[in-house]
Amino acid sequence: MRCHVGPYALQVSWKQLELSLFYNAHALQLPEGIRDWSEYAIAAAPRESGYTWQNGEEQHARNDFLNDNAYIGTRFLLRLVQERGLVPSHVIKITHQATEVTHILALFADGRYMCDCCMGTNLGIPCRHYYVAWSKIPGLPFHISLVRARWYQDPSLEAQKIDSVSLRGQGNHSIRFSARDLPGLTIANPVSAPRILNRPNLGVTPPPPTRTIPQRSVYTALTADLRSMMNGIQTQEQLDSIHERLSGVSRSIVEENHRETIHDPPVVGRKGRPLTQRLTGVTEGRPQGGGARIPPDLSQPPQRQNRCGLCNEPGHNRTSCKQGNQGL
Repeated sequence: MRCHVGPYALQVSWKQLELSLFYNAHALQLPEGIRDWSEYAIAAAPRESGYTWQNGEEQHARNDFLNDNAYIGTRFLLRLVQERGLVPSHVIKITHQATEVTHILALFADGRYMCDCCMGTNLGIPCRHYYVAWSKIPGLPFHISLVRARWYQDPSLEAQKIDSVSLRGQGNHSIRFSARDLPGLTIANPVSAPRILNRPNLGVTPPPPTRTIPQRSVYTALTADLRSMMNGIQTQEQLDSIHERLSGVSRSIVEENHRETIHDPPVVGRKGRPLTQRLTGVTEGRPQGGGARIPPDLSQPPQRQNRCGLCNEPGHNRTSCKQGNQGL
């Protein structure tokens, strides 16, 4: 890199190499029943926590990638890769030893990579997370074309004629840098290639027609729209006008959701006192008002039987007594 890369990229790479010493790396395994990482991006649904900007970096025109908490979602990363027809050969989980901040690194069989921090795809300089994998995986190749050509000392440098190197000179049978003949922009940024439309399914389960998107995606999209609306607001009248328009949009959304929701029918109140009863206890006879249930032998108390006034036998009275009638 000292022979071909300019001072800025060389300094940034040196800093990223220094920061990579405080990370651990291990390869992720596909869950049971999942055939490839493209299907994992559809089937798996881990809930990923969001992150916060630091030092007002969201207002800066240039991102220096010092905030290690910033990342894109794993599912979005794998879907983005799948749309370009790329198949990850390894997916590496990079974890900081102190803060436990996690990043996902996708390695491709041709030697290229993509990290969820997006430093390599945006800035064009390999990130600290790639250097962690490069130092931990024996034989992982590094090629000068992973640095974007705008950072070269000589813009006309033919990078494809330069050999790739590994940390200890070892070879890796599963990953060989065969992407040197590709355009330079697609090497540093694999997703810069156009999307492959109408690509055969290749046995991958298609995504559902409707799916819940992460809250972070909703926040990012709406914040970008609101930021464009806030440009040019200088007076209170303009602010009130924007606020009234947003309130109108909010009311229309609430009304639309109310129309689409099936509500319970209205309850018509009956005339008179409500039919309520006191909750009875176990020893108060037949339960009323939803009171406690009691055993069947105690729920119905024995009824009193009449006795005859002549023979004193139960089951009949004086009029129907046979003994009395015989005496007459």
